[in-house]
Amino acid sequence: MRCLKRMSASRRGATPAAAAALCLAFAAGGAVAADLMVTKTGGGPAGMGQTRTFVIVAGNVSSLTLPPNLTVTVTDVLPPTFTQIAASGAGWSCSVAGQTVTCARADGLGAGQSFAPITVAAVVGGGQAYSSCAQVAHAVNAATQPDLVAANNTACVSGAIVPGPPRRRHQAAPRGPNRRIIP
Repeated sequence: MRCLKRMSASRRGATPAAAAALCLAFAAGGAVAADLMVTKTGGGPAGMGQTRTFVIVAGNVSSLTLPPNLTVTVTDVLPPTFTQIAASGAGWSCSVAGQTVTCARADGLGAGQSFAPITVAAVVGGGQAYSSCAQVAHAVNAATQPDLVAANNTACVSGAIVPGPPRRRHQAAPRGPNRRIIP
């Protein structure tokens, strides 16, 4: 019971079940996974037909080191009207299937550190608004290595879809003595 009170007080947002699992893991001498978090930027108005870029950062916000044999996966689901989706990030292995971007790595991470950012780019299609969420997870036994604060494992951005900038028509320069260039 003493462990649960200490864990609940020290881990804001930790569920009672996660705190209990952590106490059991400590009592059994087991390793404990770090608390992962994710941020996503790039929301706001998006022009139809323009490329929109999102930046996703996954990190370890606990005081524990993330072991190198632990696979961390970031999943980002883009709106159905977004096309030509591409994703990359130093050290990440990324793939795209339909509207879902999945990036994974298993190289450990120190306490309080973040992995290299993931950049996701897509061409904005039709519609009036969009919303897109990224989620981070680790592949472990949740009973012995829980992620204590699930609330920081998802990050969303949204915005309006606006008409793209007008395409400028190129005009040939007039010929003759009365040439005027029209902007």
